[in-house]
Amino acid sequence: MDLRLAVFERIAGDDLLRRLLVNYADRLDDLVGTGGPASDTCYLTLQWSPVDSHDAPHDAESMTVRAHMPRSRADEYWYLDVVLRRLDAALEVGDADGAVKVLHGRTSSEVIETGADTIFKTRTYDVAPLPTSRALPFPRDLGTMDSAPPEGTAPGHR
Repeated sequence: MDLRLAVFERIAGDDLLRRLLVNYADRLDDLVGTGGPASDTCYLTLQWSPVDSHDAPHDAESMTVRAHMPRSRADEYWYLDVVLRRLDAALEVGDADGAVKVLHGRTSSEVIETGADTIFKTRTYDVAPLPTSRALPFPRDLGTMDSAPPEGTAPGHR
């Protein structure tokens, strides 16, 4: 399974986080369609890059998530922490799906107020795919050559 798709599916499994991803898509549509300010909603952005740690597996990637909210609602900045905690919970579901493992998570300590019309908080996760076990291309024979034949059959016939 593709690493980015597996992570996205975990995030989209949470109703609130899925809505925030859709809000970002809607925001992009608003910017293209009107050329003016986008809607007054909260949203998430995802950015992928290679992991810059020698300890990480070769196929690991870093995902930086930014939780944005309108600057006009800056007095509700605590909401960004709520979103990031939900994101932690969505990504830390364990290895139940057998697809990815979160190696590290790092959070910006401060709310950033340099966005054009938003404030945001950032969290970066290093994630790696879990190795998959492959099925054998043929059924396994659980019998051995040394086992005795069933009663009433000739040796060599089963």
